[in-house]
Amino acid sequence: MRNSDADASARSLADAFGDDPVMGWAGKFNDNRERLVPLWRLIINFRIGKLDPLLFTTEDNEANAVWDAPGDTDIATIDLVKGLPSMLRSFRTGVPRLLRMIHAMDEAHPKEPHYYLLAIGVSHAHQGRGLGSAVIQPMLDRCDQEGLPAYLENTKPKNEAFYARHGFERRGTLDLPAGCPSVMPMWRTPR
Repeated sequence: MRNSDADASARSLADAFGDDPVMGWAGKFNDNRERLVPLWRLIINFRIGKLDPLLFTTEDNEANAVWDAPGDTDIATIDLVKGLPSMLRSFRTGVPRLLRMIHAMDEAHPKEPHYYLLAIGVSHAHQGRGLGSAVIQPMLDRCDQEGLPAYLENTKPKNEAFYARHGFERRGTLDLPAGCPSVMPMWRTPR
């Protein structure tokens, strides 16, 4: 992904995650996908400056995958402070719920080295065309070449079959804040 893709990718991810049960619980969006755009811009911008940004998109940014490298999942406090305005624009009074959820997910995050699939999203108008597979496969190939596993947290039960086709298996449960929809941790052993 190039810098010039950031805005279109943020909009596409906002569309894809507009009906996400966990994001909806934290932000009370009522299907207002536009409110998620600042959050996705923030997430993409955090990664674009890295030596190996691990951001993948299709030609027209309809599908996007955001990964973190082994040992690179922590967000610096200064980045959180800089990102607070974007989080407030997206989540408004839900920021405390969001932070509690992120903390719970961080506590359960595996300690062994792995690539972390933070997000994969395909805009609604382009789903069902294989674009999700197109943006996830390059990193899965890299995982296999490097002999490293991959991890993700699935927030939509209907996506479990997609992840299973790519080698991910359920791995335990997460202890989430009261009222938060379930999140399914999934692990992929390298092939």
